Amino acid sequence: MSDPLPLDEPTLSAYMRVIRGNDTLQHLIEAFPNLEQKVLKSPSTLTALERRQLFDFPNVDDEAAYIAQVSTRSRDKLLSTVMSNPSMLSDDELALLDRRFWSPRTREESATMWQSLLKRVQVTADRIYRLRDVPQLFSEGEAFRQAAIELNGRRQKIRDEQQSRYHAANLNPPPIPPWMDDLARRFKEEKENRFVVKEKHEQQFNTWGFVALIDAEAQAISADRWNSFCKHFGGLHKLAMRRNGAYSMLLNRTWKLFLFNGPPDVSVSLDPDADHSAFRSAFRSLVNQDETSPCSVAQGVQTSSTPVEVLRKHHGFLTNTFLVINKTCIDSVVDQRSWDDMRILALEADFPQPGRTYVEGYRGWTWVRFEQLVYRFYGARLDNKLGMDEIWKAAQGSFHSAFAAMDPEVAKAHTFFDGVIGAGDQFYGVE
Repeated sequence: MSDPLPLDEPTLSAYMRVIRGNDTLQHLIEAFPNLEQKVLKSPSTLTALERRQLFDFPNVDDEAAYIAQVSTRSRDKLLSTVMSNPSMLSDDELALLDRRFWSPRTREESATMWQSLLKRVQVTADRIYRLRDVPQLFSEGEAFRQAAIELNGRRQKIRDEQQSRYHAANLNPPPIPPWMDDLARRFKEEKENRFVVKEKHEQQFNTWGFVALIDAEAQAISADRWNSFCKHFGGLHKLAMRRNGAYSMLLNRTWKLFLFNGPPDVSVSLDPDADHSAFRSAFRSLVNQDETSPCSVAQGVQTSSTPVEVLRKHHGFLTNTFLVINKTCIDSVVDQRSWDDMRILALEADFPQPGRTYVEGYRGWTWVRFEQLVYRFYGARLDNKLGMDEIWKAAQGSFHSAFAAMDPEVAKAHTFFDGVIGAGDQFYGVE
């Protein structure tokens, strides 16, 4: 019998059969030497189940169910059609073949698979994949390859069309929303009058942006992961402001996202009846310049000033809304790196307000797409133009229920390959 595989072999843990529980990793590892012996000496002796284990196909009943979800064709008919006339197959049918008859992977399954593959030892992986290259065993191989070629060709055509439309939409500057015009005018006036003596209670308007509190779980992440998070969201906001017109108005120079550690022992909860009073109280302590605030400067920030002292020098950030950075927010930026996934929690500062009726289901917070912090979301909350409950309701039609736009059609659109929600006016149109 062949030599056994290492007990922690990562290549097999990337198999969909393992991820979805058709087999345990331990069972496949123990079975592999026998499979290898059969393939090398007498491939025809492999049982139907052993063949599915070797090539990572679903069990028979699961495979039939996955096929029925997207096609009326049988397994054999799909394989023969893709070889003779792939244009007859739908995108879903081609994708099914490309996935070796598995239904679409969830994001969590994809993450598990890639993490396993990143840990694989090449010598062991080559040993496993070599068995799958035996032509008489893998009769579906060429069909899968043709499906991938056809599907990738169709997707490339869509990408080319999207890119063409995006390029055409950006040949002219995007329309500037009125609130951006007003902000730019106000900053200009402040600059022109900076030497004018003000009353004691008057303070120079010099900032636009948000205060973000980091919850206890997020405070505990490693320095490397935190630095990666800051690097990526900083780059995202810079790119977003280049595209939405803020750069042309010089608003990028005054944008601030103030990062402070929130209460050290409190992590944000997303349960419907969760109490976020600790975060609201902490935010209010900053706004009111309370030196006993439980907040502290975030890791990596080089300053000897307290959060209250930092904010005392900046005026213009929103006080009706603040942000909370939790582990989900960090993971969406560091691990996914797609604009579709990058989201952050926004809390209404004074929720609930006595006597006010809110949209049913609203609990005082909403997810917001990161790039909308410098666009629609900021414009909506500036001067309380829109209630947070209305924004939350609109967000329910967006990917991850993260606010993208008030327009339902724009809200349900999301990034396709190029990092922009929709194209041209869809992303930057003035509502």
